[in-house]
Amino acid sequence: MFDLTDQEKKVVIFLIAAALAGSGVVFYKNVRSRPRVEVVAGALDANAGQQGRSAGVVNINTATLDELISLEGIGPVLAKAIIEYRDASGPFTDTSDLKKVKGIGDAKYKAIGERVTVE
Repeated sequence: MFDLTDQEKKVVIFLIAAALAGSGVVFYKNVRSRPRVEVVAGALDANAGQQGRSAGVVNINTATLDELISLEGIGPVLAKAIIEYRDASGPFTDTSDLKKVKGIGDAKYKAIGERVTVE
């Protein structure tokens, strides 16, 4: 079907091998770049111990560090800042008072606003 010289056959084999190697590299990068998902015992039910509260809602006046961290976009440093602000200034009177904490602006408040309360 194809009348190729030995030299041409070697070039075709080299090109096929190079294409396969490139595909392998792309596949490896895609597999390595996927985020790993780990399920930690109790992580899906982080607010289960909160009596009298609807699941997923955090009272910012009584919340622990772990409960605050369960809010999207709130890490340990920001959770600690919330607790320190609450301890220094007294209980929050409205959820929008969270914006007085350094590091919480309108965007972050909007992201967590429906998951917080000041019961």
